[in-house]
Amino acid sequence: MVNSSCTNIVSPVLEELLFRGIVQNTLQRYLPVLGAIMLTNAVFALGHGYQLASTVGIFITGCGFSWLVLKTKQLSTAMGCHILVNWLVTIINMMWG
Repeated sequence: MVNSSCTNIVSPVLEELLFRGIVQNTLQRYLPVLGAIMLTNAVFALGHGYQLASTVGIFITGCGFSWLVLKTKQLSTAMGCHILVNWLVTIINMMWG
């Protein structure tokens, strides 16, 4: 349970702080918003180290998190959704993994 809590709560919070809070914000100063989102989420997806299909899914999910941050102007919205997604993946893996 400790490992799931770390993976499903701590990691999403830290990842959102880093990728949407720091990387995307910084890139938006130098790139158009879409470019900043694409580059941020390419690094986010590749950093997970999964196979191509999973990497594409993580990229798309990350773009959704970026969109949430832009629309709500709240990093906490993306954090909450990221936590939810990680828990859903954990539950699915427990049931069918």
